[in-house]
Amino acid sequence: MSVLLSLHACKSAGSEESQKPPQPVKTIKRVYEEKPLYVRLSVDKDTISVAEQLHLTLEADAPEGYEARFPDLGQKLGEFRITDYKIDPPQLSAENLVRTRRFYTLEPFLAGEYHIAPMEIVFLTKSNAKADSSDLETHTIRTEELTVKVHSLLGEDRNKLEIHPIYGPVELPRSPIPLSYILAMPAAILCIGGCGFWWLKMRKKKNGGEASPPISPHEFAYRQLQEILEENFLDRGEFKLFFSRISDVVRYYIENRFGLHAPKLTTEEFLATVHRKNPFSPEHQRLLDDFLNHCDLVKFAEHHPTGEEAQKSIEACKAFIDATRQEKVRDDSEFIANR
Repeated sequence: MSVLLSLHACKSAGSEESQKPPQPVKTIKRVYEEKPLYVRLSVDKDTISVAEQLHLTLEADAPEGYEARFPDLGQKLGEFRITDYKIDPPQLSAENLVRTRRFYTLEPFLAGEYHIAPMEIVFLTKSNAKADSSDLETHTIRTEELTVKVHSLLGEDRNKLEIHPIYGPVELPRSPIPLSYILAMPAAILCIGGCGFWWLKMRKKKNGGEASPPISPHEFAYRQLQEILEENFLDRGEFKLFFSRISDVVRYYIENRFGLHAPKLTTEEFLATVHRKNPFSPEHQRLLDDFLNHCDLVKFAEHHPTGEEAQKSIEACKAFIDATRQEKVRDDSEFIANR
């Protein structure tokens, strides 16, 4: 038995109302400053429907030596539900300020007027950021409340909508296939599927398992580097761990690419081995020396890199791998992984 329901607008006034041109959608942007600190808040629309998403961007600019702490929004922002968020690594702005940025995707639930409450961004100097004291000098910038209108997809005459009467029961058409055949079909399908699964399993066992798709050493290294970037070590201030991991990517890449056993040696011992084997051009060797020595400065010499230095190190890592890569691919299972 099936029951069909349909909705329709009862008066022509409703259709006339729906023909009104929609109001233009505007982007909301706000800038707050307490020099030399800046906060920018923006949403991509001031009006959305209940079926749309709202994208909010919150960014902070500060000179090097400051750390910007954003509010912990959890899963909701006012009446909006936070469905996704993204954290960008620190970047250097055109004004030579370190920019940190957060992106949030918001979804409404019902139509109405939504208010995005004020948010506070707290700035600390890096020397004070790790201290545990309530009397630290801080700088706080507070945003203002934003209003976003959410409209229904049914229009302004949704209260005048009517429900058509319920149709009576509809008789199912008689099947041209005998009932016994229909009942036997699931058993036959299960039997055929089971035989196919058994055959594939036996074939995989005979061939020693399914082979991984071929992959080149540089692609394997790029994959590891992308996984490290997605862990957001820089946003959490874990510079030592970040530089340790990307230096390991290069060393494991060299082992996979050139067959040099390298990861367990110190940087000095490793570079001496590379110089002795001499697999690189002088330019590539100099690039490798500078990259690994800079990583050691961060890991062991308490060097605190800027966001720009971290970005340059990432680019140097990619440049070295790209310049020395090979196109011949190998089985993924052959590679030494960066754990």
